[in-house]
Amino acid sequence: VMMSIFFVYSLTSTSIVILAMIITIVVFCLVMSILLIWNTSYFVKTYAKHCLCFVVAFFLMVGYSGILFSKIHAAPVFSDQVILIGTIANDTSHSANKTLRLTDVKVVDNEGKSYTLHYDVELEVYQADIQSYPLGMVASYYGYLDKLSIKEYWDKWVDGIGYQADAELNVTFKVERSISQEFKLYIKNLLQFHMTEDLAGLCYGSLFGEKVGVDYDTKQAFTSSGLGHLLAVSGLHISFFVGLLTFFLKKIKCSRWVRLGIIGIFLLIYCHLCGYSPSCIRASVMSMVMLLGYIVGWQYDTLSALGVAGCVILLLSPFS
Repeated sequence: VMMSIFFVYSLTSTSIVILAMIITIVVFCLVMSILLIWNTSYFVKTYAKHCLCFVVAFFLMVGYSGILFSKIHAAPVFSDQVILIGTIANDTSHSANKTLRLTDVKVVDNEGKSYTLHYDVELEVYQADIQSYPLGMVASYYGYLDKLSIKEYWDKWVDGIGYQADAELNVTFKVERSISQEFKLYIKNLLQFHMTEDLAGLCYGSLFGEKVGVDYDTKQAFTSSGLGHLLAVSGLHISFFVGLLTFFLKKIKCSRWVRLGIIGIFLLIYCHLCGYSPSCIRASVMSMVMLLGYIVGWQYDTLSALGVAGCVILLLSPFS
């Protein structure tokens, strides 16, 4: 997957990267040829299916990567000021500004042509008295909209953000939140009501993996002490919830298959609340593999479960 991605990316990048990819492929072919000459019958019998799977996966990912890069290049560029309308999906507070992420964005240029962007827009809002921009609020903006450079902001393109702007927003429109946004807002308000602001932000970040309310010093302290994984929803969180649910469902005499179904539904909902982060999906899939193995009598193997989780994640988002 990584080879095919870099191979396609190199076609739009520097000649050095192209040369590096060619050398890598040539070396791989040489190694395979030497192995074939060394012991043809053994190698073919043992690794023929592996090589075939590798070649098929490589060309499939090359095709997928080519489509994705062509889609990115085809995203429109706006040289003049435009009218933009989108829904606030994220609100990151800083000392002097806010970074807002707008989804479902529609753009109207000076010629009256309208566009529906397939990528989100990141807005830097600078102002003295920063007001609250609640999630789900429909925001409008008039100004310049810059398409991000693929080479400099590749991580943002992978995350679905293709444009950036500095803004003074008009946010007088109606707020329409999804059920998951309403639930997370309820939890956030509940924590803030019973705790200090810093502690509420820390607990909220631990629950949903969003570190918006955690200040920089606290993040550094967690990272330095080796506890940074507490702020990212991963195996620790999923294991806790799965263990708690399993204990409760056993107490009420649920069958194994019913327990598997209930836990699976819970993990799916929790992954949705956490924005389907790779770490959350990985831990959830590995937990489901473990529970399924326990039911059907399979021996649980960590690396095999991790491999299944990797396949699921890459099918959903190959650039993860």
